Amino acid sequence: MWTRGGREVSRLEEGKLKALVRKGSVAAATRLVAEGTAGVRTRLDLSGCELGDRGSKALGAALASPGCQVEEVCLRGCRLSMREKLRSLSAGLEANVTVTRLDLSGNAIDDRSCANLARAVASTTTLQVIDLSINAIGDDGYRELAEALAANGSIRQLHIGHNRRCGLQAFLLAVASCRSLKILDLLGLPIPHSLFPTLFDLARRRPDLAICFADCRAERCLNIRFANSYFVVPVRHALRAQHRDDDQDVVLAHATLLDDPLTACLRAPA
Repeated sequence: MWTRGGREVSRLEEGKLKALVRKGSVAAATRLVAEGTAGVRTRLDLSGCELGDRGSKALGAALASPGCQVEEVCLRGCRLSMREKLRSLSAGLEANVTVTRLDLSGNAIDDRSCANLARAVASTTTLQVIDLSINAIGDDGYRELAEALAANGSIRQLHIGHNRRCGLQAFLLAVASCRSLKILDLLGLPIPHSLFPTLFDLARRRPDLAICFADCRAERCLNIRFANSYFVVPVRHALRAQHRDDDQDVVLAHATLLDDPLTACLRAPA
């Protein structure tokens, strides 16, 4: 569903737009998307709408239209994994100056198709929230995204849970330099236990960055808050991090445990 001027647009109009995008009717879809008047907040939701090559081009052209007033685009589960589809959408985003929120979750986006999106992220000056969760991003994709975030000064929230584990260490190290990023959602990301120190170190180095991560693979977990970050980690790894000889113990020594009977296990030393 999408709204215009704070009111819900009819199902008929929503269905009309989806039909135009599916058919690849560039001109008609562009006119419909651009109907919002200046200053009117508009949300475009095409979730579950399978976009072909022509449909992706139609949507990209609509977003690139000078009259486009769309601020939120939701394309969850639209099967955008093919590079040509994402290339058309990314081209539209590069030319767009109104979209602030983009949801591309559940599209099976892999490393190859992520490259085009990364270029759009690097060049946009308005996009603030991007959801790339439940995709197939790995080593190369994380690297492309990290470089794009470093070049971008507007992204404040990144949701990237439920992707692949390879390449995560380099990504977490690079994220530290992305000063505009304030929320990093890693829920459901299969971070190996060996990278927990890197994750804790990122929270220590960037107290202004809220990191959300949960590892519920163990029966006994601790809910930890450190600075603005929240972690759910196995007890044994939390204790191991606290008793390391280097500065990793600083993280858990100053952490707050949330709603857990094992709080005493991680009390700060006197």
